[in-house]
Amino acid sequence: MRAYLAWEFRALIREPRFVDALAGHLLPDAASQARVPIVLQRMGEIADTRNLHGYWPELAAEIEGLRSVFPPSEQSAVATRWFDEFLRENELELALHVVCDFLLEPEAPAASQQVQSVIEQLHTKMEIVDDCVARLRIKAAQQLNS
Repeated sequence: MRAYLAWEFRALIREPRFVDALAGHLLPDAASQARVPIVLQRMGEIADTRNLHGYWPELAAEIEGLRSVFPPSEQSAVATRWFDEFLRENELELALHVVCDFLLEPEAPAASQQVQSVIEQLHTKMEIVDDCVARLRIKAAQQLNS
């Protein structure tokens, strides 16, 4: 979603007609009109937060590095196919979820601390808020204690 907004905001702030018309979308009082530069600045910040040409390939490469969590087995073959499809279609969040879901399966081995760290860093970079990393840590601790 953030990448989409960055792309759209980048296009809008480059469009002189949009910039000229922005004031008309705010209330006519002085305080509201004074917000026009603030709105444009924030749109610019969002547009610049995600360099789509540099950011996504880096993330895709990091996620691709998690391919090693899928051992050669019939069970992992399905997960690997989904993983590959989501990577191919630049659905990076879904590809990461496939990794997490696979590792959280009872039959799957616990994720190493290194894999947990990579997944946590990807969650942070992609601004994903879920309990995947916490659940991976719990599973690893349970397997270590058993």
